[in-house]
Amino acid sequence: MRISEAPDESTIKYMSDGIRHVCDSIEPRTSGSQGETDAQKYFSDELGGFADEVKTEEFTVHPRAKSGSAVLIGLLMTFSALIFILNKWTSGKADIIYPAAATLFAFAALLIYVYEQLFRRQFIDFLFKKAVSRNVFAVRNSSGETSRRIVICAHADAAEENRWYAAENRAAEFASRVLAPAGSVISVLICFAYTFTDAKSVSGIWLAGAILMLCFLPCYAALMFSGSRKKVSDGANDDLSGCFTAIALMKLLAERELRFEHTQVCCLITGSNEAGLRGAAAFAKKHSAEMKKIETVFISAEALFDIDELTACTSDSAKITKSGERATELLVTAAENLGRDIDKRPMYCGASDSAAFSAAGFEATALSAAKKPPQKYYHTHFDSWNTTNPECISEGLNILLETVMIYDKIGLRSF
Repeated sequence: MRISEAPDESTIKYMSDGIRHVCDSIEPRTSGSQGETDAQKYFSDELGGFADEVKTEEFTVHPRAKSGSAVLIGLLMTFSALIFILNKWTSGKADIIYPAAATLFAFAALLIYVYEQLFRRQFIDFLFKKAVSRNVFAVRNSSGETSRRIVICAHADAAEENRWYAAENRAAEFASRVLAPAGSVISVLICFAYTFTDAKSVSGIWLAGAILMLCFLPCYAALMFSGSRKKVSDGANDDLSGCFTAIALMKLLAERELRFEHTQVCCLITGSNEAGLRGAAAFAKKHSAEMKKIETVFISAEALFDIDELTACTSDSAKITKSGERATELLVTAAENLGRDIDKRPMYCGASDSAAFSAAGFEATALSAAKKPPQKYYHTHFDSWNTTNPECISEGLNILLETVMIYDKIGLRSF
C-alpha cells in the first residue's frame, strides 16, 4: 500500500523544463569542464530553495584518464602482439628482449584495464592533465535527533560520444567491450607461458599463439577509437533525468513541509562520474567516517529512460561491485507499494555512483532504466532533452519518494 502522495503535474513539468534548460543553456558538461561547473552552480541554486544546507565541494580530477587509458591499453596490446611475433625472426639477445617486452606491455595493459576501466581506480591518472570538479550536497535535516540518513545521488557531467553506440555498430561495440579485454588476458597468458617455459623460438604452438594475438588487433583498434572528443552527449537521460529526479524529491519535501523526526534526507549531485566515478569516490573519502556514525544508505538515480526497464541494481561496474542487499530490497519494496514490479539485476551499462559507495562500505544501490544493449540515448549526441521519457522520470520520482517514506518508518532493519 502506498504511503506517499504522488507528485502532481507541476512537479513533472519542473523536471522536464529543467532538463531542457540545462541542455539548451549550458555548454557541454564533460568532467571538470566549465559546463559541468555551470550546471553544478545551477543545481546548487535550485537546491538552495528546498534544503536546509547546500555545500559545493571541489576536488581534483584528471578528466582524460579513463578515456585515455582505453587508448593506452590498445596501443600497448598492439605493440605486445607485434613485438612477440617479431621474435620469430630474431636471434641472440633479442630472443630474451622481445618476449620480455611483449610480456611487459601486455601485463601493463591488463593492469590498466582492471584498475582504470573495471575498478575505476586512479591508477594512471597522474599521466593526464588535472582539472577541478565539484560535488553539490544538499541536506534536509530531521526535526529531532537524527538516527538515519538517506542520500539520493545523480551525476552532473555528461559523456563524450561513443562512436559505436551512436552508429549502433554492435560488432565494433562487442569488439571494444568484450573481445579487447579478452584478448589482453589471452595475450598475457601466451607471453608469460613463452617466457617462463624457456621456449627457443616462435614456431609451432607459439607461432599459432602469435597469430592469435594478432587476430585481436582490430579489437584494440575498436577500443582506441570508440570515444569521440569532438562530440559530447547532452546527457539528458544520462544523467539529467537522475539529477532532476533527486532535486524534485527535495522540492516535494519542502513544498509539503514534510520533515521526518529522525531521518535526514540528502541530495548529492556528483561531478566527474564519467571520468571513473571520481566525484562519488572523493565524497566517500572525505565524509566516510562522519557518515558511518549513523545508518546511511545511498541510492543513485541513473539513466531513467525506458519505463519497462526500471531496475533495482544488484551489482555495478560490470558486476564487479555488489550492491547492498538491504538497500536493493528497500527499492523493490517501494515499487511494490506502488503496484509496480521492477527487475533486480546487475547494471548493464557502465557504472553508477552507488558502486563507489558500496566499495566504501555503505549500503548502496541504484535505480536505473537503461535498456540492453546500449541504446542511442546512451553516451551519444542523440541523448538530448527531446529524447527523454517524462513518464519514466515521473515513475522514478514516485519510487524514490516512496523509498524515502518507507525508510523513515523502518530504516533497513526489516530487509
